[in-house]
Amino acid sequence: MDALPNELLAYILAFLHPVYGELSRLSIVCKRWREVIENTASLWKCIHFTPSYPEYLSSTTRDRSKLRHCLFKFGHFVTCLRDDAKTFTDPALQGLLCRLKNLTRLDVPLLECDLQLLQTLQCANVLEELNLTKATRDDLNWLFQPTYSLEKGFVTPQHLQMLLLRFPHLKVLKLALDSIASPPPTFIAFLQKANLRELELTGFSLRPALPPHIIHNRDMCLKTIASSQRLAAIVTRLELETCPLFFTSDHLRIMLKLMVSLRHLIIGAGMVHRDRKSLLSIESPSLCTLMLDGLSTLRMQCLRCNTPLLKEFQLANCLDLTAAFVFSESLESMCLRNLANIHNLKSTSTRLNHLEFVGCHSMPITTLRNFLKGHKTISKLSIVGELTGLTLFGTMCPNLKVLNILLYQVPKLRSIKIDCPTLEHFHCDVYNRGLSTPDEPEAFPNERSTCSVFIRGQKLDHVSINLPNATAIAVKCEELGYLSVKMSETESDNKAALDFEVISGTIALVTTTNCKFSRYYLQSRFIDQLTLELCEIESGGETIPRLEVHTKAIDRLRLVSCLHLQCAELRIRQERIEHVSFTECNNLRNIVMSRAVKHTPEMTVVKCRSLESIFLSSGRCIDVSALNVACYNTCLNVPRLPQRCDDKTCLICPEKAEEDDYIN
Repeated sequence: MDALPNELLAYILAFLHPVYGELSRLSIVCKRWREVIENTASLWKCIHFTPSYPEYLSSTTRDRSKLRHCLFKFGHFVTCLRDDAKTFTDPALQGLLCRLKNLTRLDVPLLECDLQLLQTLQCANVLEELNLTKATRDDLNWLFQPTYSLEKGFVTPQHLQMLLLRFPHLKVLKLALDSIASPPPTFIAFLQKANLRELELTGFSLRPALPPHIIHNRDMCLKTIASSQRLAAIVTRLELETCPLFFTSDHLRIMLKLMVSLRHLIIGAGMVHRDRKSLLSIESPSLCTLMLDGLSTLRMQCLRCNTPLLKEFQLANCLDLTAAFVFSESLESMCLRNLANIHNLKSTSTRLNHLEFVGCHSMPITTLRNFLKGHKTISKLSIVGELTGLTLFGTMCPNLKVLNILLYQVPKLRSIKIDCPTLEHFHCDVYNRGLSTPDEPEAFPNERSTCSVFIRGQKLDHVSINLPNATAIAVKCEELGYLSVKMSETESDNKAALDFEVISGTIALVTTTNCKFSRYYLQSRFIDQLTLELCEIESGGETIPRLEVHTKAIDRLRLVSCLHLQCAELRIRQERIEHVSFTECNNLRNIVMSRAVKHTPEMTVVKCRSLESIFLSSGRCIDVSALNVACYNTCLNVPRLPQRCDDKTCLICPEKAEEDDYIN
């Protein structure tokens, strides 16, 4: 990058700008980047502030002053300004916003600011898009949990008159229905006079205390717009946090028929709750996003969506729904949440890549398997809820890359078997409810059941398994990046004995926490690091616990706080091992190096108060009991020791050296 001329660097930054739109952050990479950004006007035509931006922006006043400087210098080049982060609640930035003369798109939620800004905007003559809503919510969290939002202002008849007079070229208007303080006839007259091309409506928030006249205004305005062919035709987005009382399936059907340009439909909390029909049919030739929360809990049993352009589908809290059919070849994402009785699911999509099930307890596993067989383009699968077993093969989901499993009740799980060559990320965990109550079982129950986990892939970048009842875990692949295994959140005496096996060409990191191993077996050509924390290894009969690691080279082996470990044999067959460390293994008495270990590694022992002897593979014994008695709270560094020592003046052997020679 240093060899590139400034013109080419500016072109690259302009290419990245739609994705990395935070120019102030890019400008701190180096002095040269800052000069290029601050002197290239083309980078400032479109500015987008993301929700993560204000934390960075407010970290120092220097960043705010830099943004003000750039807006002041290049403000006349800015044509598009979008803010999802409440950046322009800063009065100083609001003043700069009013001075921008060439803005055609102002996607800044002005309800978070002062609506008097409408009178001072110098871009009024050319502005085509205006946002009169509150700040954009990230991922529509209100669909699945109550949130309460507050608008700082209401749209009065004076504001509507001002829009007609000062914004003659306005084409796109984003409006919050909860903010309409104008009588419905006045608002409808404004929409009919304004030459709008697109209208985006949000509202019916979960805020408990709206003035009665505002509630009346929003209900009447929505009902009038939905029944007017001309006004309904320009609505491109309808986002209702709660369902209006007058809504039924007939209202929805008529509304969708009139809203020929509708692309995004989001309706939550009690959709068609007064309806008595068992079938809800949604038909729209233009709909791209459909999110429904809370179909009728009394009679609604079947949902059919005939939406050929639909790309994103989310359905939540439909307790009596038993079947859902989505007819769309363009569908890319499907999310089903809290559908307690659903058992039939079908889709005609040929592009589906993200599938998520949350709380769909009654869905048979055969339904899931058949759905996966019919949609082999799925690359990400998430399952949250109760699960007795799961088996997936590469022929069933040949493009699966990410698999997330979050369990509500562990005792029901028996086995997980995943054999997918394309799998890269696997995560299996237990839902933690926090403090348990009599009605809510503990996340890690005392009644022990058993389950086994088998994972096979080509290149596994990240594998995380957190199961308290796992008795067997096997991971096999060509390349393993990171593997984490945890049996419980806290140290417990009733952990199940785990048969742990990993076979891979190369391993970057394997870490195990709170595990009790009946067998610990690793096989790989090269291992970067192994870590055992709060773990113990069972011993059979008179045999001592063993760590069986078959590899040509291993860089680091760490045992941390393995309190129950009294004696461990490092059964490592390799040509090279760099470093072994034991930390706070208070009951560890002996360390035995297997005869397979050709070269003794460097060793660090920290706070192992009971350690007495280190046995090398040649049979040589190093007595360190005196060191630990005298210096039980210090760090002992043991360098690479020879297998046999004939030098009578050697200062390495403990029996011939002073304590200070060993303590670092």
